[in-house]
Amino acid sequence: PDHVALALAARAAHERRDGGFVQLVDVGCGWGELLGLVMERMPPDLRRRCMPHGVELSTELARLSNEALAPFGGHCEHASAVEGMARFPPGSLDVIVLSSFLEHEIAPLPLLRHCREALREGGVVLVKVPNHASWNRTLRGARWCGYRWPDHVNYFTPRSLARMVRAEGLAIARFGLLDHLPTSDNMWMVARKP
Repeated sequence: PDHVALALAARAAHERRDGGFVQLVDVGCGWGELLGLVMERMPPDLRRRCMPHGVELSTELARLSNEALAPFGGHCEHASAVEGMARFPPGSLDVIVLSSFLEHEIAPLPLLRHCREALREGGVVLVKVPNHASWNRTLRGARWCGYRWPDHVNYFTPRSLARMVRAEGLAIARFGLLDHLPTSDNMWMVARKP
């Protein structure tokens, strides 16, 4: 997911006409590894224009994430996903990453609503979730790798994910067949605030 997040950040920086910071948020950021990698791999001119933020429920992981993001001018909100996203001002974010997260979230619709509200016009949400419609899930049944009780509380098919994202007022920017192949246990989507 780091190369996709990097590409989205670069695109957001290119599209920002006001010269302001590109605001990136990783929801369920753990110890800040993903955003740290994204920031380290950015060209220096782009890195200077990006500010990484995280949202993390675990006290210890939020502390570690703060340490990882501080050198880049960022911080981590220690909160649930819904509460953390509600703390960002409306229209303040450019890229939100929900990588391997929505399957853990008990309130995915309110979370997506807060994401939409926090995004600038044209801002994007990167979503990666297990693909419940995969052939492997059908073949393996209860032994499918995407089943992880009790921490996975939601399961999505390409159709249900698209319906949920649209229901919260986001437009699908990228979700082609290659992003949700039935041979893959995971699927990717980029949604945009219209």
